Amino acid sequence: MLDVAAYLFLVSLLSMGIATPVAIRLGRRWNVLDSPGPRKIHSAPIPLTGGWVIFFTLTLILWGHLLGALAFQKAGWAVYLPERLQEFVTVAPLLISKVAPLYAGAAAIFFLGLVDDIRTVSVKFRIVVQTGIALVLAILGLHPSLGFLPNWMAALVGVMWIVGITNSFNFLDGLDGLSAGVGLVATMALLTIMGISSQPDMVFFLAALLGTQLGFLRFNYHPAKIFLGSSGSLLLGYLLATSTLLVTYMQGSGESRLMPLLTPLFILAIPLYDTTSVVLIRLIQKRSIAIGDQNHFHHRLLKLGFSHRQTVAFIILIAFSVGLSAVRLVQATLFQGFLIVLQILGILSLIVISERVAARVRTEFHERRVKTEALALSEAEESKN
Repeated sequence: MLDVAAYLFLVSLLSMGIATPVAIRLGRRWNVLDSPGPRKIHSAPIPLTGGWVIFFTLTLILWGHLLGALAFQKAGWAVYLPERLQEFVTVAPLLISKVAPLYAGAAAIFFLGLVDDIRTVSVKFRIVVQTGIALVLAILGLHPSLGFLPNWMAALVGVMWIVGITNSFNFLDGLDGLSAGVGLVATMALLTIMGISSQPDMVFFLAALLGTQLGFLRFNYHPAKIFLGSSGSLLLGYLLATSTLLVTYMQGSGESRLMPLLTPLFILAIPLYDTTSVVLIRLIQKRSIAIGDQNHFHHRLLKLGFSHRQTVAFIILIAFSVGLSAVRLVQATLFQGFLIVLQILGILSLIVISERVAARVRTEFHERRVKTEALALSEAEESKN
């Protein structure tokens, strides 16, 4: 099974290398571009067709192989395949039943983002559509398994999770390679969990998603030749939100039912931290949470003196460190899980404290510089008199 997953990863990676330059040319030809502006980092128009190439490449590879496997099974040709491929053909109907509703929602999210890239839609409209998609998935049973809550409350949590994570990746997509890089780390963490806890059914999908993200990063890393656009950032957020709901986290000793359920929160800690901090800042400043600004996590790091590349590398390394720790929660005892959670909270607390201290030092330095310049100007005027 892992061989097939590795194959799908490589096919996706190579396909992105071929398809992404085509998407770049189409974006320029059809004028689907992100132009420079006051809140933008780039200084030249960049194609917004990253979502196109990710969605269509993933669709062709995933469904091409799944439907091909189903055809082999129906025709009775599976017996002529190697044993490892026979296993993939055998589970193809189960995979299709799991992926089909998820992918129908992915298509709707992609086209919602596509319209936003071309015409721009209101935040309210986006939230309504996303909530509708998440509600349909919840009715179909895609929601977290929370035994301590009634089903309707677990479904509500699932809806909020899908809508929240979908938009958090759109929020995070402010620097070259940032959203795709964090998504890559989260996908690796989910793949690792499935590997160590023997959950082969979604490995194929995540392996293909991992290959598309890694292939896209080659063209999206600073200086970017192509952007995700809303179609890409919303799509990645949606796919990761729904993927986390399809993974089983209760694999440990059974001493605690809470610790493993924290795993998806920590795997996606960076987009959650960015979204939460930005919303809090806007509420404190009494501004609409729907109006964009430069108070995102990456913007704050840039203001502190980080370069573009340093900011992206720093955030991705944090996501990797927290995600790596979270992976161990699925097989941890109660005591081990408690220690892991403390470690993760310690990492996140260090970030918050460092941000606050650095921002205060920067403000104090700026105030001293203003006072020094004002004093120098005053002394210069007195010397003239």
